[in-house]
Amino acid sequence: MNFEQIILRNKNILYYIIDCLEFNERYYFCLTTKKLFEYGFKKFKHNELIIIHYEDYKLVNMWKNIMFKINLSYNNIIEDVSMLNNVYSLDLSNCYGITDVSALSNIHTLNLSFCKNIKDVSALGNVHTLDISYCYDITDVSALGNVHTLNLSSCVKITDVSALGNVHTLDLSNCWLTDVSALVNVHTLILYKCLKITDVSTLGNVCTLDLSYCKGIKDVSMLGNVYYLDLSYTNINDVSMLSNVYSLNLLYCCNIPKEQIDELKKTVKYLEY
Repeated sequence: MNFEQIILRNKNILYYIIDCLEFNERYYFCLTTKKLFEYGFKKFKHNELIIIHYEDYKLVNMWKNIMFKINLSYNNIIEDVSMLNNVYSLDLSNCYGITDVSALSNIHTLNLSFCKNIKDVSALGNVHTLDISYCYDITDVSALGNVHTLNLSSCVKITDVSALGNVHTLDLSNCWLTDVSALVNVHTLILYKCLKITDVSTLGNVCTLDLSYCKGIKDVSMLGNVYYLDLSYTNINDVSMLSNVYSLNLLYCCNIPKEQIDELKKTVKYLEY
């Protein structure tokens, strides 16, 4: 029995050998014979993110067990992206010619920031990491409740985020929201410069909460269990209930009494003021 036969009859050994090799080494090793390539490289789950050029996009359909990454940012010629539906990580930021992204539902990490002509993102609910910041015409994000990491920064026409309560990391910077009460289960929530928000009483379970420049917020008494809390550049004047916060940013909060700051120094691990 030769080496190839031993390897092919013991798939665990084959996969162990492959796993120990770098991607290029793995590829050339399996090219040794057709059988090794069929049973090894083509069936083995590769964990590296492989960067390819746009013109090689057909490789994505050839080897679906490989995670491909394509960067097409600032490409204003491309309009049809349907052929890229199996890419793992796809950067289409600043691609103004794109209007239809319905074919991209299988993408893991998708960047559509500054794609100003996109209006409908209802097909992207299964994307893991989605950036649609500065897409000014998007109004409906109700289908994105299962996205893990979602960037909606400066999507100024979005007013309803009630469906996003289970998103893990959510960036709503510069959005003109008034109601964030449904975001109770979000782990990391960025509300930087959300000037219309006044009530954050339901956000006490958020782990990381950025409320910097939220000038309309007055009462933060319910945020005592937040781990990382940024209240810089706000008009708050009472932080007496925040002694359990681990990291607290109060820079340029000019209305807070000195005695409250002195009390916070005793318990807050990282305090900026």
